[in-house]
Amino acid sequence: MWMNIAIIGILAIYVMATLSQGFFSAVLQFAGTIAAGAVAFALWEPAYYIIFGKLDKGPGFDVGWGVTLILIFAFARLAFLFLSDKACPANVFLTDNINTIGSGAVGLMSAAITAGIILIGVQFIQGPTKILGYQAWTLDSDGSVIRQDKLWIPVDEIVEFIYSQGSLGSMYSNNPLAEWQPKLTQQASLFRTSYGEGSSRMGMKPDGYEVKRIFRITPSNPDQFFKNLPGTINPLTGRAFTDGDVYGYRLAFNNSTTDKDGRLRLSKGQIRLIIEMPDGQFLPVYPHAFYLKYQQDLPFEGRFEFDVGDVYACSVGVGAEINMGFEFVVPIGATPHHIMIRNARSELNSVQPEDINENALLTLITSGQM
Repeated sequence: MWMNIAIIGILAIYVMATLSQGFFSAVLQFAGTIAAGAVAFALWEPAYYIIFGKLDKGPGFDVGWGVTLILIFAFARLAFLFLSDKACPANVFLTDNINTIGSGAVGLMSAAITAGIILIGVQFIQGPTKILGYQAWTLDSDGSVIRQDKLWIPVDEIVEFIYSQGSLGSMYSNNPLAEWQPKLTQQASLFRTSYGEGSSRMGMKPDGYEVKRIFRITPSNPDQFFKNLPGTINPLTGRAFTDGDVYGYRLAFNNSTTDKDGRLRLSKGQIRLIIEMPDGQFLPVYPHAFYLKYQQDLPFEGRFEFDVGDVYACSVGVGAEINMGFEFVVPIGATPHHIMIRNARSELNSVQPEDINENALLTLITSGQM
């Protein structure tokens, strides 16, 4: 409720400020806003890695993604405003009705993009799971990723649509947003599903982890295996998986990723595997199980499931390296592309999958041979 009121307030103020400027000026501002958003998303990740990749550890990782996006957009917006004022110092004469109606309508579109980018950016900053009572996506009681809230004016989804689709068309680049950050609104919302409602760290150093091994798992009894999986949602159908390819990823985290007490705590929503569908579309899937030590002095690990919404993969003890594994279901025909944990990306082309059945994998886990 409060987020809806805040968004409407931002839109109203923006439109009122635009009404007095005339339709032509409003169009120039809209073009500048669109361009500033494109610049922000294009420079967002490189700028983050340049600035925060130099840090060893600290709160910068927890605010960096959001602050970087918002600041680049703000500076680009001011730059385009300055350039348009210099290039077109005089307004175009139009009737009062055209100026009023046209500038109001175009101002509303500029306001929606501005508000959407700010909202996405704020969600990438450490804080409580909900912002003004708003959480677009959450984890259901069985661990499924589900839609929770929807804005009256969905500015975040508008921004996602414009720039994700634009990255494949008129704003095309070699590294399109739709490929590397698919379903951006979902990603931003689930980024905040941290342990302790924001008390745990949310950010991660760009090289905070490394993919050590990849397992391509063949269930010995597929029907029973998929029937017993908790919280798996096929991104194409929106329903639970009944078949698919199963992958396990063995990861090593360094201690720059941990909380102050030396422990690493990850929610299901902060871990996403990006897959490429046969039609070229990129989609995220989320883990249904994880592997880790549950007691520091034990030589072996256990396999645990994300079977309720508030289950977290938590390391035990303190060490220079933390080992965890995560298991995903991938639609048949899809190819894993990269894995993202707290927005830190690791590509998968340097490690070859090992074919194994689930019983043999469990033996590796419980025998300490991972």
